[in-house]
Amino acid sequence: DLGKEARKAAYYYPSYQKVRITRFLPCHLVVDFLKREPLACIKSSRIFYIDENLILFELPVEAASEDLPVISGVEKYVLGSKYGTRCNSDAVAAALNIIKQARENKVLRGYNIRMVDMSGFDNASIFLLVSGQGTVYTKTDFAAPEQVIEVKIGREDTRNKLALLATLLAQVKNNIYNIEYIDLRFKEPVIKFKDMI
Repeated sequence: DLGKEARKAAYYYPSYQKVRITRFLPCHLVVDFLKREPLACIKSSRIFYIDENLILFELPVEAASEDLPVISGVEKYVLGSKYGTRCNSDAVAAALNIIKQARENKVLRGYNIRMVDMSGFDNASIFLLVSGQGTVYTKTDFAAPEQVIEVKIGREDTRNKLALLATLLAQVKNNIYNIEYIDLRFKEPVIKFKDMI
């Protein structure tokens, strides 16, 4: 029963989205494994990777990516979860929605989202990785230092807020390293600059 064997393989290997077994007569079987694509990870009792279908899974150490956003403040929702199960948390779904919408935006796609913090009841913050002040990288220089900017976005109307964020980042591109945080939760955006000593 090829279908039964494929389901059994998918159960034992939840990091694969689909397993397909095909029989080629007289005596060959071909097994196709379709990998899950992680959108983010959650660090709880263990590290969970999560895909767009909210399925929790693990990745081999060599396949783990440090570029993936970490979703924080949701650890209690995955505590004790098994790999291959669906996470039914609204906070996790909202965080993944923010990550997907940011990837769809041409400007924000150029920034690495380091973390999405969902610890507030109705608030969400994203932390963007940006290059340091005015350092130009050449073969003889060190890489530009990096820093993280917090963007307080809330959980409502995130697509429009991310579009506004993209506009703001384009406007302050040359001065972005002086920003401490951006708050988009109110009618007018607030940009807090670092205190210059």
